Amino acid sequence: FLQQYGLIGEFSSLGYESPKDLTDDRPTGLTGGPWELSNSCAIIFFALLLDKKQSSLSKYFYSFIAVYLIVATQSRTILVSFILALSIYFYIINIDKKKYFLFVLLLTSIFSLLYLIVFQTNYLKMNLEIYLELLEMFKNFAFNFEGANLETLDGRLWSMAIRIEHWLVFYKQFLHNSFTIVFGSGSTFMYYESTIFRVLFGSGIFGLIFVIYSIKNISLHILFLLIVSGLSLDLLLSFKIFFTILLYFYIENKIKYDHRN
Repeated sequence: FLQQYGLIGEFSSLGYESPKDLTDDRPTGLTGGPWELSNSCAIIFFALLLDKKQSSLSKYFYSFIAVYLIVATQSRTILVSFILALSIYFYIINIDKKKYFLFVLLLTSIFSLLYLIVFQTNYLKMNLEIYLELLEMFKNFAFNFEGANLETLDGRLWSMAIRIEHWLVFYKQFLHNSFTIVFGSGSTFMYYESTIFRVLFGSGIFGLIFVIYSIKNISLHILFLLIVSGLSLDLLLSFKIFFTILLYFYIENKIKYDHRN
C-alpha cells in the first residue's frame, strides 16, 4: 500500500530503489517483482480457504488483502489464472450451498470494486483486436520460427513479443534432433520466462510426461492456477513462490492427516 502511493521504495535485484527512481510503479512488497507478489498472494488465498475453523471475519479480512494485492500488481496472467482457479474451486465444493453464496457475492464485489479503483481508464478500454494478435504471434512462433516486429506491434504486446524472441532460442535447441525432442536440451539458460517451456524444452517429451504423472494428485484449482500462470512466468525460478507452494501443500496434507486421525 505504501509502495503503491509512493511513500516508500522497494528492494529488487538492483538494490534499494527510492520512490523517485522506481523502474516499475507497481507494488512488489518484499518480493522480487509484481508477478512474484501476486502469485504468492494467490496461493496464500487458497491456503487460507483450507482452514475451515477460522471465523468469517478472518476469512473475509485476509481474503480482501490477498485479492487487493493481486489486482494492485496489475499482473494480467496471475489475475486470469486466479479467477479461473477460484471458479473451479467453488464449482468443486458445490457453489449452490447457502453458506458459500455470501462469500462468493462478496468476493465478486471486491473484485469489481478493486478492478475499477486500481486500473486506469486506458486499461479498461483495451482493444480486444490488439490481443487477438497474440494468436498470430504464437502461430509464427510455433510453425515459422519467427518473432514479432516490435516497430509495428502495439506496445501492450511487447512483453509477450520479447518472451517469444527468448523462447525461439530454446525452441530451436529442443528441435535440434530426435534425442533433444524426447529428453530435452537441458537447462541451457537460467531464465526461461515460462514454467511450461522450461519443462518441455529442458527435459523433453519424456520429462513432460513424467511431470504430468507426478501432478495427478494435486487439487484441480491449484493445478490450473500454476499451469495458467506458468505459461508466461517461470515459477520454478522464484524461491518465494516455491516456498509458498510448499507451505500450501504442507497445510493441505496436515489437515488431511488430522482429519484421518
